Amino acid sequence: IKMPRIGCGTAVFVDIGPNQKNHSDLHGFNIVKWALNAGYRLIDTAQMYYNEKVIGEALKDTFSKGDLSREEIFVSTKVAHPNFPGSHERCPYVDDPSLSAYEGASKDIDGCLQDLRLKYVDSLLVHWLGQIGNTDAVLG
Repeated sequence: IKMPRIGCGTAVFVDIGPNQKNHSDLHGFNIVKWALNAGYRLIDTAQMYYNEKVIGEALKDTFSKGDLSREEIFVSTKVAHPNFPGSHERCPYVDDPSLSAYEGASKDIDGCLQDLRLKYVDSLLVHWLGQIGNTDAVLG
């Protein structure tokens, strides 16, 4: 796998903080189409951007028109953000150590693939290790 040196992020947030508004789903399709037409070959998204479905639609449109093949595009996404599955909600398997992080992440990964309409992603990252504000002091 060869990762492009430069890529296009797809997060569009306004007023970061407790009043933030996420416009990633509104602009995701056009961001991806513009980026691919401009020559970008790495597209970065994440569960917490709530735009994987529109990213998937843009990729499907690109592939179905024969503009590019799946093998020509490097797709990166992220799971396990404490704010997922909703605005400032907790990610249960990040927040609760009694839950299986493996099972939670596996379910989230399957959801990402389904939403992106892909059989695989080229890079899958953990978006946030632990709770927001956690300094891991108790872990030594």
